[in-house]
Order: sequence, then structure tokens, then C-alpha cells
Amino acid sequence: MLATKVICIMGKLLFVFKRKTIPLNPKKILIIRSGAIGDVLMSTPLVSELRKKYPEAEICYLVGKWSCQALKNNTNIDKMIVFDDKIIYKKKLPEVLKLIRKIRKQEYDLCFVLDKSWLFGLFSWLCGTKFRIGFDRRGEGFANNISVPFDGSKYELGYYLDLARKIGIKAVDKEIEIRCDKKDIVNAKNFLYKNKINNKILIGISPGGATNPGQDFLEKRWPINNYEGLIKRILRRNKKHYILLFGGLSDRNVLADLKNKINSKKIIIAPLNSIQISHLLMNKCKIIISHDSGAMHISGASHTKTIALFGPTPSIRFAPKNAIVLEVKARGCPCYDLYGNYKKNCKEDCMKNISVEKVYNRIKW
Repeated sequence: MLATKVICIMGKLLFVFKRKTIPLNPKKILIIRSGAIGDVLMSTPLVSELRKKYPEAEICYLVGKWSCQALKNNTNIDKMIVFDDKIIYKKKLPEVLKLIRKIRKQEYDLCFVLDKSWLFGLFSWLCGTKFRIGFDRRGEGFANNISVPFDGSKYELGYYLDLARKIGIKAVDKEIEIRCDKKDIVNAKNFLYKNKINNKILIGISPGGATNPGQDFLEKRWPINNYEGLIKRILRRNKKHYILLFGGLSDRNVLADLKNKINSKKIIIAPLNSIQISHLLMNKCKIIISHDSGAMHISGASHTKTIALFGPTPSIRFAPKNAIVLEVKARGCPCYDLYGNYKKNCKEDCMKNISVEKVYNRIKW
């Protein structure tokens, strides 16, 4: 942290004479957000507000391959620049420089830097963006022309909208937007009919996730044995209940193992290759249970109530507005700080303290 403080002091001196006047009619706008699916999904209300404010502008979104599907079908975005997340997190400098050169050619008038690290602020400056709006996390916003203070005290989606408010947009808190096309709708319906569950009572469960190219944060997961116990209780309660297991392609083994452990025909794995289809199927569920993960944010965009389980990460920053939050109050939880650091042994202290009984009792039958 000492090195970061020194860099921030030097950066503040370097950018002391930066421009403060906001461009009135930007022709080209760039949004930068790397990281997890939930991070990108929470930025969609900001994208919507920018489109309303600048209907004639070209809006481009720079996003990693891991999360780009979250923006599929989003008509507020004119184009995406999709990069391999590994070039950032593994510090592949030649590839980063290649990406910078590609962006510089576009000559963006206005840039919204949604990552908090000073590295992304400096990256956006090197990309030749003329005016940058981002966050200041204890001095890290030195390369931005305008910054919003970030202290992690509220919902991330609200912070993103604060960037819009900073340039005079009267943004109100909105829900995450997931756009589905006709093909997605047909595929979701076909899945329900193929599995003969179109008229069944569906309970959504998401036991995986909590991993992305920048960070494996498996400590966020509720123990798989707890999910197993919960599902058994649900299935015993009513023969009409069916379980839909949600996740991404990287969760296939977790979901298959959980299904095999319980060995019930009433457990079905939802398609793993589409955020949009997951969203549509979640809308068909009676309730969804998930810990802090991408699936939880997809659920938060649905009309279905979500039971969100939190331990090492703070619910105030990441829990969907419509969620029933069960958060561990044990000593040391949450332990996730402003910089993404957490205690490596927090799994024992955090998620195991949420009992199956407590979750089961919050399901509204």
C-alpha cells in the first residue's frame, strides 16, 4: 500500500493542470469495465442514462471476454471492444500496448472509467481519451479529469450512477438491464418443455460462481453440503417442487456433482452458456438462492425474489436491491476491503455460520 500512496502523490503532481470543463456534445464515448459479470451488469443503468443524455453519440464499451455476454443485445451500446482479461491480470505488456494503440485511433471525447484502480485511470489516459470521469479511491483518481469519491459505503450500481450525476444527469436508481432477443426466448421455452417443467414450481439454486480471471474468491460460496441439505428439505416438502441449478460453463462440475449426490430426477441443470437464457428461466422460478456471484446479479435483474447469502463480502455493496439478505455477523465478517483483499481463512469464519435452517425458513412458500 505504501507504493500505491507514493504513486498517487506523484500522479497528483503530474496531472495537476488537467482539464475540468466537461465536453458539451461528445461524439464518441468510451466506458471501461473489466472484471466479473456482476460488475458489468451493475453498470447497465449508467449506460442507459448516457444514451438518454447523448442520443447521437457513439457509445463504446471496453470489456473483457469473461463478462462481455452480459452486454449482449444491449441497444444502448453501439459497439464493444472485447479483450482477453488475462492481458491485464497477468500484465502482458505487449498485448496491453497493442490494445492502447487500437483505442487511441478512435479518439474518444469522453471516457467513464469504472474500475477503481489507478492503473485503469492511467490506462485510459494512455488510450488518448480527452476527458475522463472515474472514481477516487483514497487518491487513486489522479488521472481522471473529474472523480467521484469511493469508500465502499453503498451499492456499486449507485456509485456508477454517481458518475452520471457528476456531469449533470439526473439519474435515479434503476435495476440491472439484461436484454433478451427472440432466439433467447424460444430457447428458454424449449428448455422448459423439453424437461417437462413448464408448469412446475421451480426453485432456483446457484452453488457455484465466485470466480473470474482476476480473482478466485471461493470463500464467498456457501458450503456445497449446505446446498445439498437445503435441496433435500425442499424436495421433501412438496412433490411438485423442482430444482433448477444455475451457473456458468466453469461451474459444470460443481453442478453435476451436486445433482449426482442427491440423485433426483427433479434436479435439472439450466443452460450454462447464456446469461440471457438464465435470466429468462430465473423469471420462471418461485425463488432463487445464491451466494455473492454472477448468478446472484442475474437473479437481481429478474422479477423473482432472491435469497442472497453474504459472508466475506459486504452486502451493502453487492446485494441486489430486491434481495432477502442473510449476512454473517460473526467477528471479522465482512473482511473484503476497498482494494479487493480478504482473509484467506474467512471461509471457516463466515459462510458456515449461515445454517440450512435459516435459509429454509426464509423461503416464502
